[in-house]
Amino acid sequence: MEKKIVTFALLVLAAVAGPLAASAASLSFLPQTGSVSAGSEFTVNADVASTDQAMNAVSATVAFPKDKLSVVSVSKSGSIVSLWTVDPSFSNSDGSVTFEGIVLNPGFEGQNGKVVSITFRAKSAGTAAISFDSGSVLANDGVGTSLPTSLGSATFTITPTLPQATASSAATVPTAVAATATVATTTAAPIQTPCTVPAPLLLFGYPVTPLSLAIAALAIAFLAFIIGRFSKGKGKRSPMPSIPSAPGTGAEKLAEMKLRYFGDYVNAQIDVLEKDDRIKTLAGSTEVIENIRKHIGDFKDFIDREKQ
Repeated sequence: MEKKIVTFALLVLAAVAGPLAASAASLSFLPQTGSVSAGSEFTVNADVASTDQAMNAVSATVAFPKDKLSVVSVSKSGSIVSLWTVDPSFSNSDGSVTFEGIVLNPGFEGQNGKVVSITFRAKSAGTAAISFDSGSVLANDGVGTSLPTSLGSATFTITPTLPQATASSAATVPTAVAATATVATTTAAPIQTPCTVPAPLLLFGYPVTPLSLAIAALAIAFLAFIIGRFSKGKGKRSPMPSIPSAPGTGAEKLAEMKLRYFGDYVNAQIDVLEKDDRIKTLAGSTEVIENIRKHIGDFKDFIDREKQ
């Protein structure tokens, strides 16, 4: 009997300890090593891994040597975190970065899940060790079970900035060596100044060119031609449907609103063109605009006559 009780207890412990041993998480940096020069910037990702069970929450405090490094920015771009309970922040005076967030269902399971990207600036030569001062990863199991979490670190070597050549150091070069040295010539890169491209001149949403103006004039002229032919041949063929005026339907009012909108829109486009000095550089533009206005007037006169 006693043997059975011991066996049962061992089974219970194995059932409890088994998932705990398998469900482990880790917080790490990527990259974990590197060499940078003093004054330069470099970026390190803070990653989470949970390969045996999906996780849904992570929090951590990153520590860095404030005499060797300073944080330029902390980015959430590309993070697996969906909701930030504590927005990523940093303190160069304390030498720390903190963050806390939630990964929505179904959580994250796998390796190298990026939480944040930290951009550092190297301040002085030496060795800079970055580490997780604290960290916590919770399982996506409905009760927020805390997963055993290992905390990683990263080490970067900061090299001194190369000294700039000065006139005094150049003067110490022996005369014989200086006489035989090959003088290197450099070509200065041309100074580039930003060029501001003017906004394109538009007519009905299209860039204005002599061709587009001519097409607009031809289109309206064609419309006026059709109207003119109809006016001359009225009575010889089936009359063109006039603006409907059925009482109580509001069709006539709607047609008038459409015609007024069309006229106002076209006139507004032409006004913009006339007030823009760039239109003067297009050959024949003034005549084309005047012609468009004439055809628009003819079209409106015809519609007014039909309504009467």
